[in-house]
Formats: sequence, C-alpha cells, structure tokens
Amino acid sequence: MRRHFGALQGLAMLLVVFVHSIQMGLDATTRFGYPPIAGWSYYFLITINNLGMFAVPTFLFISGCFFAYAARNSDPPRISWKMVWTSLKHLWWPYLFWSIAFYAVLYFTRRQTFIPPVDAGWQGQPSLTQAAGQLQTYPLFQYLKNLITGFPFNFIPLLAFYYLLSPLIVSLAKRFGLILIIVIMLYQLFLLNFRFPGILGFTWPNWLRYFIPKILGESLSFWAIYFPLGLIYSINANRVLPWLQKFKWIFLAVTMLFFMISLLNLFSIWSFPLAGFIAPLTFVLFAPTIERNSVPRVRELESIGKRAYGLYLTNLITLELSLLAIHIFIGRLFGFPLLLILVSFVLTLGLPLWVMNGLIRLPTRAVYRYVFG
Repeated sequence: MRRHFGALQGLAMLLVVFVHSIQMGLDATTRFGYPPIAGWSYYFLITINNLGMFAVPTFLFISGCFFAYAARNSDPPRISWKMVWTSLKHLWWPYLFWSIAFYAVLYFTRRQTFIPPVDAGWQGQPSLTQAAGQLQTYPLFQYLKNLITGFPFNFIPLLAFYYLLSPLIVSLAKRFGLILIIVIMLYQLFLLNFRFPGILGFTWPNWLRYFIPKILGESLSFWAIYFPLGLIYSINANRVLPWLQKFKWIFLAVTMLFFMISLLNLFSIWSFPLAGFIAPLTFVLFAPTIERNSVPRVRELESIGKRAYGLYLTNLITLELSLLAIHIFIGRLFGFPLLLILVSFVLTLGLPLWVMNGLIRLPTRAVYRYVFG
C-alpha cells in the first residue's frame, strides 16, 4: 500500500468540501436576495469548481486500494464475506443517519428539500446550484426513494455495490485484471453515451436502455471504473507500479491537458465533453507514483483522510447551517463572495473535525463507527 494514499484521500475530501462551498455559496447568494456573483470572481470560482471532477474518482480509487489491502496475505488473494458485511455496516448506518438529518435540516430551514438536478454536469459533481432551482416538498415514499438512490450522497450505493462484488473482482484480479478494467471502462462509456447522447459522436438505439440499471445507472456512468481499478491495482501493485512510474509524467501531462480542455468545454469555447472522462482517469493512474515526502502538509492531510467519510456525510448540513447563520448575523459578508466561500469552507471543515476528534476519545467510541464511519 502506497503510504501517501491517506493524504490523497484527505486532499480529495478537502476538494469535495470546497466545491460544495462554492456551489452552495452561489445558491445562497441568490436565495437570500444578494447581488449575483459576476466578473472575474465568478469565472475563478467556476474554474476551481471544475477541479471537483477529480474528487470522487480519487476517493473511490483509494477506497478500492484500501479494501483490497485486506487480501494481501492470502494466496490467491481473497476478501472474506465477514469483512464485506462489517464494511457495509460501517458504510450504511452513517449514510442513513446523515441522509435523514440532511432532509430534516433542509425541511426546517427552507420547508423544502433538494431533488436531483436534471443535469448534474458531466463531471459527476452534483450541481447543488441547479438542484436549488428545483425545490419541492416530498411525500414519504420520495424520501425513501432518495435514500435508495443515494441522494444527496450519490456514490454511496455504488460503493456498497462494489463492496458486494469485491470478493469476485479480487479473485479474478491476478489473472484477468486488465480484461476486467477494459470491460468496466467500456460499460461506463456505454452508459455515458446514454446519459449525454452523442458524447461518443453517435447515439445508441433506444432498446439498449434495458442494459442500464435502475438505481446505479447514473453513478456508474460517472464513476464505474474507479473502485475496481483501485482493487485491481492494489492486488497487482508490485507488477503495475514500475510501469506507472515509467509513464508518470505523461499521465500528469495528459491530466493537465484534458483538464484545460474541459474548462474550454465548460465556457463553450471548444466542445469536447469527453475531456472530463479522460482527466480523472489519467490522474488516478498518476496518483500511485507520487512520493509521500513530496506531498505538502502530509500529516495534516492524512489526519483529514482518516475522517474523510464523516466529513463527506456532514459537509452539506454544516454548509447549509453555516450559510444561514452568516446571512442572519453578518449578512454583509455576502458582498465579498470569495471571503464568504472561504469562511464557509473553514467552518464546514473545522466544526465536524472538532466534533469527530472529540467523540472518538469518549467511552462511546464503538458508536462512533456507526455515526461517522
């Protein structure tokens, strides 16, 4: 296991929190009646927001690496069902708790709740600003549907799905790893071409929609490859890492190139939406080649990485309440959008970390895993 992966997981979570701070800050500015953000500040924030394309892929890839690490001492590699069941419990109980808390907070602060946006954006980062324009109250069955489909924590059902498949993937990883990666990547492209018709330059016949899973179709179209890629890489790291290191600068250059192209696509200068698929993929291929001592503030990032799941589950609630408090007590801060987003980011990062670091030291530590994962 590469020692810097914990720091990268922390960095990915910082990016998630910052991107959500931008999205919900833009939404709150409009919702509370302040002048919309314009000029260079708007374009700067949209550019930073576009970095969100790397966050969930990095988190899923490293989660796959960590999960496969349990199979390191068996030959052939094997993941037990006991481990799968334990991991699912620590995934689902916090997810249920914070999803219900999220719905409750939005209901009592807005008398409304989010519904999934019509177009979440190619990167797979849910546009909370778009969702805010489609608010409505729900009947009970709709809340249950949101829980099943993963809204607003939309990659959690996908993670649970791959936990269940991990014993099979790991058993095939040594002999058929490359074939599995190619098959999963092709299936993701198949789903993407339905999610965004014509992204591959043509459209599928409508009858092929029968091959799109009802619950996981959207999240698979964005992120299908990353968790199994992490599993398969971890099982074959001794053979694969030297090859990745040989081409590390090429992977980095391709990542930077297609990130820039994705910005041109975002600003309607050049239409090439597949850039958002290529850049995260080449980045996770570059990620294992990074040396731990080259990561700035590595210990702090590793500390955040250990709390990554709890931060992911709590960040939307903390942001919603922080922005509401800022509006009530220091509303003039909305006149300084960059400062507003920075303050909301610091609150959203700092408050949950303070709570988690405090609770884990209490005698109720066993309960911690069921609340924060």
